[in-house]
Amino acid sequence: MPSLLTFAHCLIALSPLFSGLACSPQHREENRAAALPQATERDQETNALSALETLEEQARNELGPEFSFRRVEDRYLVASDASTQTLERCLQTITRVHEALYAEFLTTQREAPLLILLFRDTASYDTYNLRHYGEPAGTPYGFYDSSESTLVMNIATGTGTLAHEQAHPLLEADFASIPSWFNEGMASLFEQSTFTDGKIRGLVNRRLEGLHEVLARGEAGLLARVMKTSTDDFYGPDSGEHYAVARYLCLYLQDLGLLAEYYRHFHAHFDADPSGIASLEQITGLALDEFEKAWKDWSAELRFEG
Repeated sequence: MPSLLTFAHCLIALSPLFSGLACSPQHREENRAAALPQATERDQETNALSALETLEEQARNELGPEFSFRRVEDRYLVASDASTQTLERCLQTITRVHEALYAEFLTTQREAPLLILLFRDTASYDTYNLRHYGEPAGTPYGFYDSSESTLVMNIATGTGTLAHEQAHPLLEADFASIPSWFNEGMASLFEQSTFTDGKIRGLVNRRLEGLHEVLARGEAGLLARVMKTSTDDFYGPDSGEHYAVARYLCLYLQDLGLLAEYYRHFHAHFDADPSGIASLEQITGLALDEFEKAWKDWSAELRFEG
């Protein structure tokens, strides 16, 4: 069927004032092609809304009447049994994290909506995990369940973990092959952060103590070891020090004004450089051992007063 734009063209062609115009096959094809992207965008919006409605119906049935539900830009469904004040603060965090990450780092949006569950206290959080998963959570703060596209948060511990866990699905949608060290380095960077001119900036946090303990060993090749870890290795017995090294590597790049550039370069060259070491050397202009020395000197001077 011809598009509305095609009919409009034909009506104009019939007018005496525009008798020189013709509704040619070429015009019809051009008009049809011009209308297709708009139709596709409308279809995407309709599909997203339908997915949110389905998600909300399922969540309401599971969580019950104590939970309030809010939507954030048709991308997030937020459910919470916390106070209205706490919920509003969390909604602000969710919006600002999303906007800041896409302003500086990310380009590809998630297709599926994300469910964010904000539990008012440890008791509520534990009750849900036991009922839904059949076991306690492995963390008292919160986690991202990628299999269900859900963030499960004990919001009584603050919004830092919310920012951390929200970053994971966004990073993975944009950089599907992102290695665990960089995924966690970026996400943990934002667990203690501030917003300046629409950008998110990580701050020194509790992980510094663990980093200083690692640095005290005087290990050569520390960055290469962590950047080459597999997913299993990263989350293995030494995961605490891996998190600390990855976070403070990202914080140092941020301090140098190179984090966004490094993210884009690493993303673009991942197939040839799966560890990110070559990208790091390219962006900083330093061999890895030279960069590591500068990073260690910088890290040793940091202090955290939490």
